[in-house]
Amino acid sequence: MAARIFGERHHAITLTHPAIPNVVLQYSTFGEIARDIDDARIFGGIHFRFDQEAGARQGRQVGRFVYGHHLRRADGFHVDRHEETDEDDTEDDKDDEDRW
Repeated sequence: MAARIFGERHHAITLTHPAIPNVVLQYSTFGEIARDIDDARIFGGIHFRFDQEAGARQGRQVGRFVYGHHLRRADGFHVDRHEETDEDDTEDDKDDEDRW
């Protein structure tokens, strides 16, 4: 949903934490962050790859529904709706397959 609102590219996102001062993570897209989080959960033994992929697919579907049906601007007006199709899911799934 963040990519829909802010755009997918041309960001300069830097993450640090005082407990690990020598680690600096830098990203230019929200997708890069999502992939790192996916990998961390898998490598940490919290999830398997297949359930992380299924959860990501479901999360995109929920995000699109909320964006298209319930998200409102601060002034109370509806955000412009983007008509979703099953083709949108197919494209995202294809991107996921290319990623692995």
